[in-house]
Amino acid sequence: MTSAAYLRAARRIRRLAPPILAGNDGAGGSTPSPCNSVCRMDRVPGSSDDWCLGCLRTLDEIASWSTLEPARQRAIWLALLARAEQLVQEG
Repeated sequence: MTSAAYLRAARRIRRLAPPILAGNDGAGGSTPSPCNSVCRMDRVPGSSDDWCLGCLRTLDEIASWSTLEPARQRAIWLALLARAEQLVQEG
C-alpha cells in the first residue's frame, strides 16, 4: 500500500508535469524545480530506493538539479510523472 504522503506528491506531480513538459509553465524558458519544501526522504514501498516525500526525486536528482541543463531537468520531470503514475496505480 502506498503511503498517503506519496499519493499527495503523486497527485501534485501529475497536475504540474504536463504543462512543464509541454513548455507552457510560464517559467520564461527555465524549468521550475519540483521541490515543494517538504524535503523528507523515505523508502519507496516495495523497493530499495529512497524518494523525497514532497517531490518524488532521488537524492542524486535533488543534488544535481541546479547544475543540470533544462533538457535534463525536463527528463527528470518525465521520470517523476512516471513515478507518480506508478504510485497512483499501486494506490
